[in-house]
Amino acid sequence: MPEKQQPQQAQPPQAQRWALPPAVTRIDMATPRWAADALVSRRADGTYRWAVAGAITAGLYSFFSWLGVQTPGQDLLVAALGQFGAWLAAFVGIICLVVMAFSARQVLQTLRDRALYVRPGLSRSAADIQTMHMWPVRNIPGPIIALAESGVSAAMGPGRFVWYATCLLWPVAIGWFVLADIARTHFQAGIVTVLAFAATAMTARLLTLALAPEDLVRAIPTARGDEENAPAFWSKGLIKAPDASVEPERIEDPGSHAKNSPFEGTAGNFVDDYYR
Repeated sequence: MPEKQQPQQAQPPQAQRWALPPAVTRIDMATPRWAADALVSRRADGTYRWAVAGAITAGLYSFFSWLGVQTPGQDLLVAALGQFGAWLAAFVGIICLVVMAFSARQVLQTLRDRALYVRPGLSRSAADIQTMHMWPVRNIPGPIIALAESGVSAAMGPGRFVWYATCLLWPVAIGWFVLADIARTHFQAGIVTVLAFAATAMTARLLTLALAPEDLVRAIPTARGDEENAPAFWSKGLIKAPDASVEPERIEDPGSHAKNSPFEGTAGNFVDDYYR
């Protein structure tokens, strides 16, 4: 005898956000809120990985530059290795910087699309939303404001200052490299670049955490330890629903409904059952 198939239940939004289909690459009118947040988080994770790789590379560049500072002409082999290592680290670091910048731009574009199509919509025009995400200087506070107006209250927390620090550190790091002329100033520029990469990585991670689904935790745990099988505290009502299998006309006297009452036993048993 074939088994009866159980109807499949729809996956809750909190679980769907971490199972975003790879085909979802852009946000439009038909994109649900959880999918838009998941797409932003996916692209922010890419920025985070490239920023971490860039921070490691910039750290190696600073180390090799430090070798040149410590051995100015005293040990030719160490100086040559330091110079070669610095050039190699600078080449890899530029690649990480370019890819990270492209990834960060994608994050800003995705945040812009999220702000355009979020429901309920923002009280801003499409041109204003485009400006506050993609225009330099304006896109420093712009994404934070858009996230806060769309209901992400965590965007206005202390983490936003990490993003502000990121926007400040990158011009300083690039300017330091342009003006550097000796090994010592190149070493200093490398340290500032490490800080800029680290701030970028932290900003991407904070954005992912701000858009992460909330964890619903029961305020009253079960006494028996089987959290999955026990009914939730707020799911129990004071009035028990009538059994559909009992026909109303078969109830002979008014006092027979007491058998279906949830208030059976002593008061202590009822309290233990109600709060289990």
